[in-house]
Amino acid sequence: MASAPELERRLDITYRYFSHHIRTCTSVVVAMLDAVAEGLTDDSMTAMIMESGYLLDIYDRGMSVCFSHILNKPHNVELEEVDMDHLTELYIKNAVSPESPMVTHHLKGVHVTCDAYSFKSLFQILMQEGLTSSRDELKIVHDENKIFIIPDKGYNEIQPIFSIFAEIFERTGIVMSFDKSSIILRFQNESINCR
Repeated sequence: MASAPELERRLDITYRYFSHHIRTCTSVVVAMLDAVAEGLTDDSMTAMIMESGYLLDIYDRGMSVCFSHILNKPHNVELEEVDMDHLTELYIKNAVSPESPMVTHHLKGVHVTCDAYSFKSLFQILMQEGLTSSRDELKIVHDENKIFIIPDKGYNEIQPIFSIFAEIFERTGIVMSFDKSSIILRFQNESINCR
């Protein structure tokens, strides 16, 4: 168990990260709904509401996963197979606007065995971090037992929450490393396969 100051620091990192993103998404939804109420509606406003709503759900689940981990709440890790191509396409369809940088990925047939609930939320958050740092393109690439998330201009900043994400991934043997150029998820050979 972490010391009280360390626990407080980790809770503060988590609170600050998620409260910023949740407030931002909520503000977009409220502003767009106000515009709709005033009769100022178009397809782009509807798309912004849907994208922000999708991201709100991801951030809410990610926040829950992080707080549970930090507070050492019992966690029933049920390993499931996740289709990475499907997960990435789901994110692109629901959270990437036509005005956003392009997201390219090479994950066809890649499946990982992991704690699916935690992994799906945190992986999509990492893609969102990459997208917001990208100017023209975000690449998500598979190579052997690794998946890389690479924004074309590198990350604007390394978020302190990344070290907490890494601990959560590690519970099921996924090693997360990161620097200003990319985030890398390394899987145990038996937990990643290509079909």
